[in-house]
Amino acid sequence: MIFQKSNKLFIKHSCVIAFFALFCVFFSPIHNYLGYTAGALLLAGVLAGGWFFGVWGGVIYGFTPIIINLVFYSRYTGLSLRDTFFMSLPAYLVSILTGALTGIISDILIKYKIKTKELEEKQKELNDEIENKIKVEKELVAIRSNLEALIKVRTKKLEETLEILEHEYNIQNIFKERLLINEERLNIALDISKYALWDLKIQDNSMYISPQYYKMLGYEPDEFIPSPDLLRSFIHPEDIHVLSEVKFGKENHLLEYRMMKKTRDWVWVIERSKIVSRSSNGRPQRVVGILIDNSERKNYEKQLLIYTEELKNLNISKDKFFSIISHDLRGPLQGLLGISEILSDDTGDLTRKQIAVLANELNKTVKNQFNLLTNLLEWSRIQTGAIKYAPVQIALSVLTEQIMLLFDENAKQKSIKLENTIEPNKIVKADNYMLNSVIRNLLSNAIKFTPSNGKIIISSHTEKDFEIVTVSDTGVGMSEKELNKLFAIENKLSNPGTANEKGTGLGLILCKEFVETNGGKIWVESKINQGSEFHFTVPVYKQ
Repeated sequence: MIFQKSNKLFIKHSCVIAFFALFCVFFSPIHNYLGYTAGALLLAGVLAGGWFFGVWGGVIYGFTPIIINLVFYSRYTGLSLRDTFFMSLPAYLVSILTGALTGIISDILIKYKIKTKELEEKQKELNDEIENKIKVEKELVAIRSNLEALIKVRTKKLEETLEILEHEYNIQNIFKERLLINEERLNIALDISKYALWDLKIQDNSMYISPQYYKMLGYEPDEFIPSPDLLRSFIHPEDIHVLSEVKFGKENHLLEYRMMKKTRDWVWVIERSKIVSRSSNGRPQRVVGILIDNSERKNYEKQLLIYTEELKNLNISKDKFFSIISHDLRGPLQGLLGISEILSDDTGDLTRKQIAVLANELNKTVKNQFNLLTNLLEWSRIQTGAIKYAPVQIALSVLTEQIMLLFDENAKQKSIKLENTIEPNKIVKADNYMLNSVIRNLLSNAIKFTPSNGKIIISSHTEKDFEIVTVSDTGVGMSEKELNKLFAIENKLSNPGTANEKGTGLGLILCKEFVETNGGKIWVESKINQGSEFHFTVPVYKQ
């Protein structure tokens, strides 16, 4: 529509219509309604402004002659303005309706013309599009032909490549199977030999360790990510210095150190390593090594040292044992031989009193020899394991009282008072024979080294799971030097008693063996002329 273009166009058309209306007034018959209609139709057709401008043209075209008629025509005719207006009004309305109708028809024609033009343009566009599609299809057909030819060539090459790849894949599978078999064999060999494999790439500090490495340290495979720094932290602080022995100028290295397991225990290992590749400047790039669990050999070495020390002590004990036998048996036997010769050769010359003295001395010597042989027999049985440990429930006070009765006569001869202060409810767990021997030997030694009118007390008290038994006397006591020689056969000490009683020197050694066999320990406290206190522990019996 023309009126939609701008207000300037509207003003322009209004002026044209007004001018044309004036022209029609002066050059057309005033009462010729057809003249008005023709003028309006002509105006609307020329302007082709549509129904709006048709109506507007009719208004201007009809209104203008009305004004002119009112001004000029009424003067000449003598009609009033009112009559002149109503006389001109029908022509005016016809002009407006004719202009509007002409505008509507013009509007329809314009729209039809526009649509026709649009359809022509769309048809042209469609034709252009079809031509382009045909052109594109031809190009696509050509491209498709080229692609098919290219695909055939590429397919053939791909088939050839696939055949090559399939062949290589089969070869790789064969090598993979062989690699798996070799890896399995290697793992079996490592498991059997207790070897662990490691592989270090120095450039990127990456490291591989075999499952045996994890197992050796008590970890599950892949439980930690291996690295030189981490594995170095597992090494015992006292052994970390061995890493300084690694010289990059050497190809092979052999180290021995301890590593901490997951259980916080230490395992001895031997490391054998080899530099397998170097850079152009000679610096190591890759190092491969194995780790060998050496704990079993170390334990064997440790046990061997213990056995060696024990064998050494046994040899010393054996030498001392034979020395005791040769010395302690030979001397008294020579005495027995001398007394027996006197009694055999000079019986007729001896008085009854002399014979009694010799017989008493002979009895003492034989008793001492008997005690010596008994102790030697018990000691040898301990060393050979002939005496079996058989713990039972023992009333400590009752056993002590029974042993005191055995030594009652010896004590009365020296006017020594024996006293048992152990409470009747003290029950211990020990081997009856061994405990009896310990108390018997300690009481015998106390009587031997206590002078006349002395006193010996056997007491006990409980500490935790043990009963501490004490045999105290008012005897001669011992020096610090003598105390250090007790309880060891290589330092066998045998001093005469206060009544010149002779001992074997093996009693305290037997006591130590028996006490330790029962799970206790023995010790002594003594001072010269102030007596001695022998203490030993024995486990308390638990219900």
